[in-house]
Amino acid sequence: MRRVGQAVRGASFWLALIPAPVFAQTLTEAEAATLPRIIDHQCLELIEDINGCENVLLIKNSDVGADLIILPDYRNTDMTAPLLVARDFVWAGDIWGQWPSISQRDNGSLVITSEQFGIGRDAWTQDLTVAWRDGVFVVAGLTYSDVDRLLAFTSSCDVNLLNGRWETTVGTFADHANSGKIPPESVAAADWTYQFMLPEPCLEARAQLALDADACIAEPAQSGCNGDN
Repeated sequence: MRRVGQAVRGASFWLALIPAPVFAQTLTEAEAATLPRIIDHQCLELIEDINGCENVLLIKNSDVGADLIILPDYRNTDMTAPLLVARDFVWAGDIWGQWPSISQRDNGSLVITSEQFGIGRDAWTQDLTVAWRDGVFVVAGLTYSDVDRLLAFTSSCDVNLLNGRWETTVGTFADHANSGKIPPESVAAADWTYQFMLPEPCLEARAQLALDADACIAEPAQSGCNGDN
C-alpha cells in the first residue's frame, strides 16, 4: 500500500506540470477581421534572387472574390513591402467545391486554382499560372475546364498568355480538338481579377460544349448522348 501511495503522489506531481487549457483565447480586433478570412496559405520559393520563401495567401475579400497576396519571408529583414496585392484575383464561393487553392508547378511557377463543383449541372475549374518576370508577377497562363455533369460532356482549353499558343479539346458525342495562336499579352497579376473574360479559344470550346449538349437534350436518342460514344 505504501508503494501505491507513492505512485499516486508521483503521478499527481507530473499531472500538475501539464498546463491547463486556456479557455479565454481571443484575437485582437485586427486579427479577428483578417485571419478567419484566410482560405489557403503556402510558403513557396518563387523568386530565386530573394532569400527564403514567399508567403502566398488567398483571403476572402467579398461575396464572390478572393485576394491574392504574396509577402516576402518574414525572416528577410531587407524586405518588408508586399510583393503582390491582387484584389478579387479569383472567384470564391461560400460552400465546399467553390474554394480557390494554391499549388506550385515543377518549374517553380505559382498556380492559383478556382472552381465550382459545389452545386448544379455545370462545373468548372480554372488554373491561373503566375510567374515572376522582370521584377513583377504576371499571369503567364490559363487552363479552363468545363463539365456538363448531366451528360458527362467536357471541354478544356490551355492558353499560354505570354506567347499566345493555345490548345482546346471538347469531349461530347463528337470529339473536337483544335490549336492555334492568338496575340500574346502580358497581364500584371496585380491588375487581374475574376471578372476578366476568358480568351477567345476558351469561349469557343465552351460554346461547342453547350451546342452539343443542347443537341442531345433535343434528340437524346442520337449516338453518344447516353454515354455510349
